[in-house]
Amino acid sequence: MWLGYRVAVERESARNEIKLHELLDTIERTASIASFTNDFQLASEVEEGLLANRIVQKVAIYAGEELLAEAERSVRELASALVASHEAAPIVRPLFSPFDAKQVVGKISLVPDPVALAESASDASYFIAVSLFVQIFVVALAVLLVVYRQITRPLHRLADHLYRLPAEHGEKLTHARGHERDEIGDVVNYINHLIDRLLGLLHQERRLREAREIEELKYRSIFEQAATGIFLVDRHGGLISCNPACQELLQSESRLGHSGQVLAELLGKDEEAMLRALAACTKDRPLQREIRLRHGTEDRWLQLVLSQIDKQLYQGVINDITAHKRAAALALHASMTDPLTGLLNRRGFEAKLEQALSLKDRPLDGRLALIMVDLDLFKEVNDTHGHDAGDAVLRCVGGRLSTLVRRSDLVGRMGGDEFVVLVTAVDRPESLVSLARKIIRAVSQHCEIGGGRSVRVGASLGIALSQGGPDCRTQLLREADEAMYRAKRMSRNTFCFSRADPFLTSEDSASLELVS
Repeated sequence: MWLGYRVAVERESARNEIKLHELLDTIERTASIASFTNDFQLASEVEEGLLANRIVQKVAIYAGEELLAEAERSVRELASALVASHEAAPIVRPLFSPFDAKQVVGKISLVPDPVALAESASDASYFIAVSLFVQIFVVALAVLLVVYRQITRPLHRLADHLYRLPAEHGEKLTHARGHERDEIGDVVNYINHLIDRLLGLLHQERRLREAREIEELKYRSIFEQAATGIFLVDRHGGLISCNPACQELLQSESRLGHSGQVLAELLGKDEEAMLRALAACTKDRPLQREIRLRHGTEDRWLQLVLSQIDKQLYQGVINDITAHKRAAALALHASMTDPLTGLLNRRGFEAKLEQALSLKDRPLDGRLALIMVDLDLFKEVNDTHGHDAGDAVLRCVGGRLSTLVRRSDLVGRMGGDEFVVLVTAVDRPESLVSLARKIIRAVSQHCEIGGGRSVRVGASLGIALSQGGPDCRTQLLREADEAMYRAKRMSRNTFCFSRADPFLTSEDSASLELVS
């Protein structure tokens, strides 16, 4: 009897432990969602469901290390020795993110009810003890009773009853008279236990289905209310579904299309490009692309991320990054613009010069010329009238230079009192001489510096011509700079060419260093 009791206790303890782990398996995903979203209501519903089981005394759900919800059932009184022998340690299970199986977002702690465990073990031990006694009694009685009356006929009736039993409605087998505690009774109890398990599984399946419906509602809410455009396409690029944000983004661009070929529309109605994009997209390597769309008179930028869900299904995510692109463009413009004059700064001018010097961007009907302009007497203006007056002169000179050149030419400020002009498509040397004289005359006029005052400065110019091939930006700047310093050493308001050039006429060549 003692051995039977120990077996019953161990078996019942193992069964209860399995049941507790099954309960945790059942609610683990829902609890993970509650912990991930910090949803106290959902966590409370999970706890109520767990406490509905008599073997659970206390449940606690944590979001990270913070307690999200906790519930406990009062412990009933029972013999302290019996309860102490069945006390179990809390079962703690980590909770992982619904989106990342490796990210721990919390944990759930479940404390078994020692009283329920003790009662369960006691009931099981009592049942085993009675069963053992009945078995001994039946063995002795079987010798005296007719086999057919005591075994065959009851088993036949049991089989017939079992065949007609609607177990799915919760009905159970009834014990045959006189066989409540023998082997046939055990069979009935076992079958009834299986029916209980079946009903339990049905209830569990119903709870899981309800939890899944709740989860689907939550995901649907996120899908519908997200500001990011989300859509699903098949392997041919056909639109399956999209959220309102996606519809708003695409309809505003007239990209949704009657055929639902949203991906092809985004890729410029290029079906081959769409098929290549789908082929390049895998589960481990999503496709990322920035798409520029024309929206009225302005450009609009969208960022597309395309991920493969399975062989037949792809998910796309669209974000409007127009503001980011505009901010980047403004930042780039600011980094290439002189804040004082509004002209190109050294970095911006050198970048534009590099583009102009490249053969693919070079005009076919002329060459390039670089005019370096250095102000004369500018230091005296600063020393006499202050830096504010000097800034006013620089702004004035920058404005005058901008009005003298063509729209295809560039004007920049290299720093200090140094300006530079890039003249494109130079077909006659006389045009450079004329422009240099105009620059000197314009710079030499009075500049207002405020307070009814005005000052005059001069200009020394150095002119360098490109050689018609892949010229070096650094060399062209150096030649113009050297020519400018040569002019500055001669006198004020002077311009000099950097060197003799076949492009110049004999008369021009004889006047490479020419005073205006």
